[in-house]
Formats: sequence, structure tokens, C-alpha cells
Amino acid sequence: MTIWLNEIAERTGPRYVALADSIANAIDRGDLQPGDRLPTHRALADALGVTIGTVTRGYQEAERRQLVSARVGSGTFIRDRNVEHAMHGFGIIDPQSGGAIDLGLSLSLNGPQTQLMADSLQQLSAEPSTLQALLSYQNEQGMAHQRNRFATWLGEAGVDSDPERLLLCCGGQHAISIALQTICRPGDLVLSEGLTYPGFSAAARLAQLRHVGLPMDSEGIDAGAFEGLCRQQKPRALYCMPALHNPTTIETSQERRQQIVEIARRYDVLLLEDDIQFNATPERHTPLATMAPEQVFYIGGVAKVMAGGLRVGLLQVPQNWVAETAHTLRANCWMAPPLMAELVCRWIGEGSDKQLHRWQCQEAIARQALVDEMLGDYAIAHPPQGYNVWLELPPQWRAQAFVEQAERNGVLVKTAETFAVGSFHAPQAIRFCISPVADRETLRRGLEKIRLTLESTPPIDRPVM
Repeated sequence: MTIWLNEIAERTGPRYVALADSIANAIDRGDLQPGDRLPTHRALADALGVTIGTVTRGYQEAERRQLVSARVGSGTFIRDRNVEHAMHGFGIIDPQSGGAIDLGLSLSLNGPQTQLMADSLQQLSAEPSTLQALLSYQNEQGMAHQRNRFATWLGEAGVDSDPERLLLCCGGQHAISIALQTICRPGDLVLSEGLTYPGFSAAARLAQLRHVGLPMDSEGIDAGAFEGLCRQQKPRALYCMPALHNPTTIETSQERRQQIVEIARRYDVLLLEDDIQFNATPERHTPLATMAPEQVFYIGGVAKVMAGGLRVGLLQVPQNWVAETAHTLRANCWMAPPLMAELVCRWIGEGSDKQLHRWQCQEAIARQALVDEMLGDYAIAHPPQGYNVWLELPPQWRAQAFVEQAERNGVLVKTAETFAVGSFHAPQAIRFCISPVADRETLRRGLEKIRLTLESTPPIDRPVM
């Protein structure tokens, strides 16, 4: 506190900016560490001799710089600068080497893909004319035969599909960015679930959009909150994951989906439906893209059902947005590499994708059964064939403290705060995944470490002054 007083007194300009600068300097010096709780607005205002409004603006400026995160009812905490990097980092530590078991990453299960890749590359090596085409510039939407193949693939899973409205992208993240760049301008308001995929939050920030998170219940987005915000403001788009929501694993009910579509139509809000988890089971509800093809930008791909390194994303857009979206994609990267898309199309054409899907489903079911066996007496939620597990922590645990203790015990998981939009109130919960480890035995050891952490005594949480 003394350091802040001196630094702020020496600075010129607005006091709230000086406060944010002082927080940044304290982080750089190591005086403030990730997870540290800052003083309350009133306590700091009294100590600094400024108004509560000045402290509020200073904390908001620090949050805008991604230095802190505000948690309703809990306080303001120093943000872990490595959180988002960790969400997208895929350097999994080998548990046999003494490192932690990483259950924090939602990856595809690794099985027959390596052999499939080797076989497909060998086949292509004997087709010089095909290789020549794959090495040439193509239409920005993707090669026609590839779009036809993917449209059929999506159609089999119940997605209203049209190859003329389909664009091939460099993965689902690229599809999100292309959609936002096409339909939004800096300053536009976009909505999502209050807990959402961090990649969307990052894309929204990069596009300089205002991003607000909506409350959720057991059926998905709170439709009343969505409509209420539409009445008060003019959101440009709603990004959502109605199937296998990440991180909570909620499956939005058919009735709630219909409500969301009707509200979006009433207030002219475009929908970005993220279906990257791609649960192609018979029990699957109707995708928004099928319910409202004129309103929905459908985002899919093969990252979870085949392999993330393939970087094949799918973006299906309303008919009147095709030309503009194609222009955005061309300006962004000209086209997605056709080679990887060709490999995936061959897997689909040969039925290898179905064999891979069956293996992944069987393995996921077996791994989720392990979760039920070892953690079934805690508040967990997971789909039988999904990769993510949502765990609501016992009352004595705060999520950040739990994650830190779990890491000390040798397992990596993610807090709900990792997925929170802005100052959205994140519950005391964690998400972990069954898929990044090589086998069930490693998963079992990781689950044992999670249970060990649940059964241990939390450390005392002291505020930073």
C-alpha cells in the first residue's frame, strides 16, 4: 500500500490511470502475484485519499489491460497472465518424467489418427495431378469437391447444409475470427454465455468489440436475460455453444433453442453457433443452423473429432453473407490450405471418420466411467461421450486456491474464472478433461490427485494490503 501511495503521488495525469499503472508495476516487480486479492474499493479509496469512483475506474482500467479480474461478491484479483496462453498451449508434460498430469486441455483422443495420416499421405504421393491441384491457389471458399464432402458430413449429423454457403477455414478459431470480422465493426456489442470459450473472448477483444456474458441455467442461456438486454441495447451477435457447452457441458434444450432463435429474429441479432465439440449422437438436439439458416453462422471443424493439428474448420453462413464472408477470408489468408482438407475428405469418403468416431466414443465412455467411479460422490457433470468434466467445488474451496493446490499435488485443471466474460460472476468450480492424457491409467492417477485435493484442507486466503 505504501508503494502505491508513493507512486501515485509522483505521477501526473488522472489518478485512476496512475492506480492501474501502479498495479502493473507491482506485478512486474513481483510484489503482486496471480490470485492475490486487492483491497476493497472503499479501503483503498480511504488509504489513497481519493473517491471510491476513482478506485473503481482504476480497477476497471486494470481489468481492461487484463491485469486483474473482478469477481462479484469476492473482490478484485490479480489475473494470471499465462491463463489464456495455457488454454491454447498444447505442450503436454509427460507424467512419467515427474511433471504434472495435464487435464486442463480439451483435445481429441489420440488413437488411429497417426496411421490414417500415413496411409492417406502415401495414397496422395501416387497421384501427381491431385498433388498439383492441392499446391495451387483455389477458390477462397475451398475446393468444390471438398465443400460438397463436408456438406454431406454435416448433413448426416442433422446440420442444414449447403456447399455454396460453406467456407473452409484454418480451424474453428479462424472461423470465429472471420465471422466477427465480417459482421461486426469496432465498438459493436456481442453477447455470449457468461462462461464461454476463451478463444471467442480473445477474438472479440482483438476486433475491439464490447463483450457481455449472459446468465445461464440448466437449459442454457437465460432467454429472459437475452431478450432484456436486446430491449435495452442493440447487440450485433450472440455467440453460443448449445451442444456440449464448454466449460459447463450443458446441452441446451430444444425449447430453449427455439426461444433463442425467436428472440434473435425479433431483434435482428445474428447467431454464431459453435459446434466444434460435434456431438453426432442420435439424441442430439436440432442445431440452430437448421432452425434458422438465414440467421446463423455455423462454426464447426474436426479438432475434437479427428485431430486439432489438421486445422480444418468449417464456417457455414446465411446466403446473403456468403460474398462478404468470402471476401473477408480472402483478405485474411486468401484460402485455407487444401491439402489438410483433402486428407480429411478422404477419411470421410472411406468411412475412416466413422471408425475413428466409434473408437473415440467407446474410449470416452470408458474414461467417463472412471470419473464417475472416482468422483461420483462430488457435484460433477459430463456427457457420456464428451471430453470435458465440470466439477462444482465443496463450500470450503475457492477455485483459484483449489487449482493451485491441485498443481502442487501433481495435476493441472482450469478454474471457472478462466472462462468468465469480463466481470461475470464465475462459480467456485473447475473444468478438467479426460482426453489429453495417453491412457486410462494416467487419467486414473490424475483423478486420484483431484480427489486428494478435494479431501485436503484449503489454505488460508489473506487479502493483499
